[in-house]
Amino acid sequence: AKGYPDVSTRVFLRLLSISSHPLPSIYALVDFDPDGISIMSTYKHGSISLAHENANLRCPTTRWLGVKSGDLDLHAWKTATSDDEGDGIEGLLRLTKRDRKKAVKMLGQEICEELGVERQWRRELQVMLMLNVKVEMEILSQRDGGIEKWVEDRLCEEMWSERS
Repeated sequence: AKGYPDVSTRVFLRLLSISSHPLPSIYALVDFDPDGISIMSTYKHGSISLAHENANLRCPTTRWLGVKSGDLDLHAWKTATSDDEGDGIEGLLRLTKRDRKKAVKMLGQEICEELGVERQWRRELQVMLMLNVKVEMEILSQRDGGIEKWVEDRLCEEMWSERS
């Protein structure tokens, strides 16, 4: 899919997630920023603006593939963000005031509360805020093997953990 989810994409993924045999896994590959987590949340839990339709639009089995804080070298973050722009590494940026406000607002939502269903999201939002960074998924292309190898490796890890 792409960007903030439109209704037709959400309907398609919902139908795919409930009517295929065996059921395919739905994974979210989003930027490591409040908007990325918000996009994933809309796919998984629904949206506020279409709350009356969420039961028919959400994909509650959606799993977060990445980008997550653990995918990145913290030393590289510190080095790259030592200036005001954080432009030492392509795809690594400082949080804007808007990003920080959105992250704080998301931490107050029920699903991201301390005992909420998305504790991992809470932790990752807290890491973003503490480090004052956001990361575009394009940063994965800088890894050995590029984004393709990263996705392949991560999917293998996810499939292995599903079987365990």
